[in-house]
Amino acid sequence: MIDYDAHSYFGVLFRVHGSVIPRLIPRAMLFAVLGAFAAWLHQWLCGENWKGVDDCKYNRLFDGSADLHVYTSGIIGLLLVFRTNASYARYDKGVEAVGKLRVSARILVSQACAYFDCDDDTKRCDSIDEIRRLTMLYCLMFKRHVHEEDALDIDEDSNLIHRMEKAKLEACRPIMRAVLVTSWLRSRLMSAMKAGLLDENCMLLMDNTVSAMVENFQLGCRIAFIPMPFAYAQVVKWIMTLFCMVGPFAYVSDLQYATPAAAFIMALLVFAVDEIGVEIEDPFGDDDADIDLNVVLREIDEQAAELIADATNTTLHYIFAGTESTRSPTGRRKPKAQKVIPSPRMVAPSERGDKGKPAHKHRRREVTTMASLDGLDPHKGAVQ
Repeated sequence: MIDYDAHSYFGVLFRVHGSVIPRLIPRAMLFAVLGAFAAWLHQWLCGENWKGVDDCKYNRLFDGSADLHVYTSGIIGLLLVFRTNASYARYDKGVEAVGKLRVSARILVSQACAYFDCDDDTKRCDSIDEIRRLTMLYCLMFKRHVHEEDALDIDEDSNLIHRMEKAKLEACRPIMRAVLVTSWLRSRLMSAMKAGLLDENCMLLMDNTVSAMVENFQLGCRIAFIPMPFAYAQVVKWIMTLFCMVGPFAYVSDLQYATPAAAFIMALLVFAVDEIGVEIEDPFGDDDADIDLNVVLREIDEQAAELIADATNTTLHYIFAGTESTRSPTGRRKPKAQKVIPSPRMVAPSERGDKGKPAHKHRRREVTTMASLDGLDPHKGAVQ
């Protein structure tokens, strides 16, 4: 997603990065050439007197083109408005799905921190870490599926996934992987209730959060894999092409040798409006304007790590080696480089305490990362 200052008029007007205009210039040049041909044809057929030549028998050709241009302009205006509105509605739903992904993950981890109760700190911390691990695995499966990344290239050493879990995910269809992870979450919640870590009412509340995660995954799939109707998209393209082809012949009598420039500008504007709709109708793609799910996952990871560190009074552990999000001058989230402290594993239960006491009583606050988001390769070494 592109960060920009909406209050900077000229900054937005002349910015090239993220604009659809540069890639439409070759297409618009074709209609500029058509405009030059229309100007040459009018001069060849009707002579130097461009307008008002009653004795030119070919005038009816250009007058008919002007009428057709007027008729198609109304149709193309309505179609482009509907097209852009429908595309933005899909983009807005994508933003909503990402927002629900953030909220549901944050709620589930915070519920685990608040509801899990046990005299054994190690057991409680392990249970919370397990809920957080599966929550982040669900978020990763969400991201991989809407990006159509079927390969499950997750390193088992990253502590994000176990060998048996990886085998099960590889065996099932990609669309079922996120749903399968939610079933593991439910299983962990049931086991925690049976072990006395969680009472029944709290377990039901957390189960409702998991159900919301499943519903949100279906919303993301609908946006990512159900495109705009082909017939509608095709008709829009046909009418746009007809409108831009007829245009040079419609106003050649008035614009004369300026017809190629007018044809270029008209085609560029019409195709730009359509291209905007094409770009925003799939918010989970790889275009500059699409939602960067890698940043979203890192933000969720940061929030989950902070919640757990506060609830258990332990160190911060990042699953994804990512960026520390800060606010840009425009108020939007902006990535910032973060030191990666590459102890790629979570604290083992045996390391949490010394002589029966929790390790957090003796350990200063620090940050560790367990995996890289792109490929999930564990880091080695340490940076102080």
